[in-house]
Amino acid sequence: MFGIGGGIVIVPLLLLVTAMPARMAAATSLATLILTALIGVVRYSGTGHIDWLAACVIGAPAVVGVLIGIRFQKRLPAEWLILGFGVFVIAIGLKFVLAI
Repeated sequence: MFGIGGGIVIVPLLLLVTAMPARMAAATSLATLILTALIGVVRYSGTGHIDWLAACVIGAPAVVGVLIGIRFQKRLPAEWLILGFGVFVIAIGLKFVLAI
């Protein structure tokens, strides 16, 4: 729950428990996930379980998406970010509950 994709748990906890601003919570969550991912890469690279070509093919568009997303979120009011994230969390919760 706190590894890659764990932002769905970490961001609300940072917002509620620490009263951190929305942008800072999102950035802190991403930094945490990057550190987690790096540890996984180091661990798995020693065992030869990484397909580097696939990682690059998947990672390159992800980097572009992150850069676009950062520019987009800087222009949105913080309230919209919180509302959008809330709608996203509700949608994920409904997906789990209804098993769609």
